[in-house]
Amino acid sequence: MLRETAACCDNDFDACVGSSDLHTTVVRLLTSALGYLERDRAAAERCVEQAAELLGGRTTRHSPDMAAQTGMVRGGLAPWQIKQLRAHIAENLASPITLEDLAAMCRLSVSHFSRAFKTSFGEPPHSYIMRQRIEEAKRLMLEREESLSQIALACGFADQSHFCRSFRRAESDSPNFWRRLHASGPRVAMAD
Repeated sequence: MLRETAACCDNDFDACVGSSDLHTTVVRLLTSALGYLERDRAAAERCVEQAAELLGGRTTRHSPDMAAQTGMVRGGLAPWQIKQLRAHIAENLASPITLEDLAAMCRLSVSHFSRAFKTSFGEPPHSYIMRQRIEEAKRLMLEREESLSQIALACGFADQSHFCRSFRRAESDSPNFWRRLHASGPRVAMAD
């Protein structure tokens, strides 16, 4: 069965279609695509395209619509890698996040990871992490009465000065001014 499925995704597609019923062939193609997804994106795309062709939906190879629908961007990260990275970064904002650790998590070299990350997220890893830290700091400033230096440390900035520079660059306002401008109600005081 695996050999038949591999043949479906490779050159013997026409032979595979004639060898079994439509349902079985489509199931084999999609199962094979899942198997290929993490290690051979092109083979996974071929399987999905062939399954769509069998079901009557003509697709063009490497169409942008297909990439958007499947979550696969040519040269980018796999959906499981994106999900894992988002979760890891969100959980570890307060501590240093190195490019080497992120690349190792995705089982890629640092240079390949950096290119794939930028393709998938639309910005380099450092920019994405800094943006997430700023967003977390904004959330904390609105919800808590902690000092800016405590919020800076809680979000992974080296100190309050680093936080203020990064915040001003991202928001065009100082953190203190932004906090006063957006404060709407009572905030929670955190106990030490």
